[in-house]
Amino acid sequence: MSHLSFRQYQRYFVVGSVIGVFALALREAIAWTLPADTPVYYSVSIIAVYAVAVVLSYAAQRSITFAHKGGWSLAQLGAFTATALIGGVVTWLVALLVRYTLRLDQLLGPLSATLAFAVGAVTASVVTYLLQARFIFPARARRTMNKR
Repeated sequence: MSHLSFRQYQRYFVVGSVIGVFALALREAIAWTLPADTPVYYSVSIIAVYAVAVVLSYAAQRSITFAHKGGWSLAQLGAFTATALIGGVVTWLVALLVRYTLRLDQLLGPLSATLAFAVGAVTASVVTYLLQARFIFPARARRTMNKR
């Protein structure tokens, strides 16, 4: 994995953070519309947010982090979506584990859902960056490393 770049990951993280802040706000807005705060409804809110965030993330990471020019590729979008789904599962599992295993509801009340989701999303960002830099946008990842 020598072609990966911490500098590029920093860009990836910043771009992802902007989208992540939007996703957190969207998840909170969705939470207001749900009839109850249960693991099932919590999971539904995370899935809905991911659907929106994946498209925004592909557009932003493709053009900003990996500096790809030209039109979108359906194959690339499909592969990106696959890594985002992996990230979604990582986010979901980590969020559920953090929120319910650590019993954050008892400690933090309503903030527990947001905090657990944030921890899951940051964990997933590392996983998805590694997959995307290595398999989806590898040429740009190598060029960035060579410029360091």
